[in-house]
Amino acid sequence: MAAATEPTIYDGTVGVVKNTTLLTHTAAKYRPKFVEAVFTATPFLKSLALNAFGRKAMIGDATFGNVTQTTGKGIQFDDGGYQFEFPLATDSPSGSIIGRMDTINPEYIDPMTGGAYACKRLMHSIYIPEEHIQDNMNEAKLISRLDTKMKLTQMQAITDINTGILGSSSAPTSSPTGLADLVAVTQTATIGGIASTNTYWQNQFRACTSVGGGGELDRPIQLLRSMQALKLDIRSKSGSTNEQTLVGTRGAFQYYLRAAYADTTAQARPNQGLKDYYDADIEHAVFDGRPFIYDGEVTVPTGATASTECIYFLDYNTFGVNFKRADYFNQHGGWEMPRVHERGAGSYAMLLITTRYVPFTTNRRTQGVLYNLPANADAS
Repeated sequence: MAAATEPTIYDGTVGVVKNTTLLTHTAAKYRPKFVEAVFTATPFLKSLALNAFGRKAMIGDATFGNVTQTTGKGIQFDDGGYQFEFPLATDSPSGSIIGRMDTINPEYIDPMTGGAYACKRLMHSIYIPEEHIQDNMNEAKLISRLDTKMKLTQMQAITDINTGILGSSSAPTSSPTGLADLVAVTQTATIGGIASTNTYWQNQFRACTSVGGGGELDRPIQLLRSMQALKLDIRSKSGSTNEQTLVGTRGAFQYYLRAAYADTTAQARPNQGLKDYYDADIEHAVFDGRPFIYDGEVTVPTGATASTECIYFLDYNTFGVNFKRADYFNQHGGWEMPRVHERGAGSYAMLLITTRYVPFTTNRRTQGVLYNLPANADAS
């Protein structure tokens, strides 16, 4: 870690001071609202929260209550342990036809396969020189620096969580395995402690190298056919709940809107929205009765061609993010001022925000991705 540099404003030299360098007071009162607002910040996090907390909490008709208590769909909270585990049924006994005088042989049944995900800690630390706080009090106070710094850090924490879950390249270094690997094209990674070389632990994937369509009533028919085919791939697997949420890149979302536009204009069939998504202010389209959303941080799956578009088909019953309840955007008591023996050169007020989390899927077979869609120039 680089050594702290003494700001020139504190070296005793009189000069012009920009008011952006000034002022502050504590902002602990913002934390309760912050932990609720985390999941209303981006389209993807909103869609997770809608499943986890319900429509009434999302639109303000009811409070979130204890934000660490959810339905378990999309967002989970756990107590204790450095990892959370899940069982996975991978085989079953074979049937046999026997005659009247045949005997039944006992069969040994192996225990179910166990998977696990280990949480990682995301940390955001803020330091403000003690002199900065002393010099900006009462009538000299121009802006609330502690307040502003905390809010900026909170926004960055939300961004880092969103990019980390989605597996974006802009996520902090060493983030846990994100969506781009949890639902991938290349099936060689170990996910949840289970090797993807096992066929029962492989997600569905289908390439779509041409969307088709063209002209004023642009209906990308090849895209629609490929989406239907992937849907059938997923829903034919055991464990599928038929509750996929589609999450795509901006370009893929625009491709689909072309289909909606052409159908509406040519066939006078309105593209019906989903009330819960409308009420929660989540921009979306509808595919076979299921919501289709986009997020600017959605990244193509591992194994797909770079600079292309993609659409993930996710089942929030078995896909989501797990948080440690005791370390959910924990601000560790708010701002800590320097103690007596720390006063002097280099003494700082400090705030530390930490979060332990891990994205997960407990049933990869019911997750899928449509990949290698040509880059959409309209979204670039």
